[in-house]
Amino acid sequence: MNKLEELKKSLGELVKTITKYQATAPATDAEVLEFKSAIDEAKTLKTQITDLEAQAKDAGDIISFAKSSSTPAPIVPSGGTPATPAATNKSAGEDVYAVRKDGTFGLAYTDDPLFGNETLMKEFASTEYQKCFALIAKGGERDPYRLLDKDQIKFVEEMRRKAASVGIEEDGGFLVPPQMVNEIVRQRAGQTSVSQMVRRQPTTSAAIQMLRYEDSGGDTYTNTGLRIAWTGEGADPNDQNQPKLKPFTIPVHEGEVEVALTRTFLEDAPGAVNSYIGEEFRTSFDLGVEDVILNGNGIAKPTGILARVGEVYGPAAVNVGNPVTADGLIDAYYTLPAQYRRNNSRIVMRDSVFGDLQKLKDGANNYIFGVQANFDGLALNAQERLRGTPIMFTDFTEDSGSAKKIAIHGDFSTYMMVVRLGMTMRMRDIPGQQPAAVFRFRFGGDLLMGRGMKVWTQS
Repeated sequence: MNKLEELKKSLGELVKTITKYQATAPATDAEVLEFKSAIDEAKTLKTQITDLEAQAKDAGDIISFAKSSSTPAPIVPSGGTPATPAATNKSAGEDVYAVRKDGTFGLAYTDDPLFGNETLMKEFASTEYQKCFALIAKGGERDPYRLLDKDQIKFVEEMRRKAASVGIEEDGGFLVPPQMVNEIVRQRAGQTSVSQMVRRQPTTSAAIQMLRYEDSGGDTYTNTGLRIAWTGEGADPNDQNQPKLKPFTIPVHEGEVEVALTRTFLEDAPGAVNSYIGEEFRTSFDLGVEDVILNGNGIAKPTGILARVGEVYGPAAVNVGNPVTADGLIDAYYTLPAQYRRNNSRIVMRDSVFGDLQKLKDGANNYIFGVQANFDGLALNAQERLRGTPIMFTDFTEDSGSAKKIAIHGDFSTYMMVVRLGMTMRMRDIPGQQPAAVFRFRFGGDLLMGRGMKVWTQS
């Protein structure tokens, strides 16, 4: 059994432990410790397996490249027969690409009659020019000559003058090296919405503690908490008038974001690397926070809103019908208490769910949804709303379907995100492992009061 197979076997055993606790949740301190240790060890094995697989792939790519490039591709003139020059005639033993007399482009050889100035071609194939070109590429777009000394700059400028003076149509000429843009093209991540609406509390400790009413499940002030008691003259206060408080703790959890890089990338594009690392971390962190605010299970991570559905301190589930009906939406909308519905409420769902809702029609086959817009010259962009409440979109709630939690309606400031100050970043460049920028952060989160939200379900 090789090293890779051995690591995968060990990871498989850890996955069994993780899967067991993910389904049942650890009950004792020892089980919690075992679960956390299994996760930490699995993360380490995952990194080692990924690195070994990447090395194997790189080795395969290098071997394939060496085999495919051992015989130069023939040069095919426009309308002509492929040329088959000997490898010994190749300029300075380097791959040099140039424009031929007939306007075609390919590998240049010193004895190819379709190429022009033989002396100039040899100069472009020289070791000195190859070195200068590599330094220009590393210099970046803004100051390409910053890594060259005075003699190298003079040499490159002379080569550029010679190249520009060669007529392409008659004698053939060399292509000017392409511009290198100091920018990395990457996919655009989804916009976040929930993480911008919750309450954020900074902390310097491993947890934050507060008090809340022992029973927060009711919707009216008469159910719990401080309220008026009509005692009459000299009578004792009603026992229910006393606040029933209990401690409530939100622990802070640890997490990481690893931005994978390559050594070549680090060497050749330092400016782009810094910008890329910062943007990728912010995107990953924001989306990861949004996911855990909604779906976190509280095991080594914050507890999400949807994990609290049906609990004493969690939001109640409200059925909107399956399929969804207009009456079901109206009934669900008004189950949220007025004090939370009118002040700062939002409705959060997937774009695809709102697309399904927009297809609802009345008895006359007319769509019941519309987007309200004013055209008075000062109007804001129209926003999707339900009975005046803005609809926000996220990718981390469930799609339409039976028994699915399709939307959350309420005041999201009733969820608290606790951020531990002191986020750190370090570069990992260990032989045998893929280089990466590693960000470590610590934060926690939990729902403070379930009555401020309702979760719409299809059941």
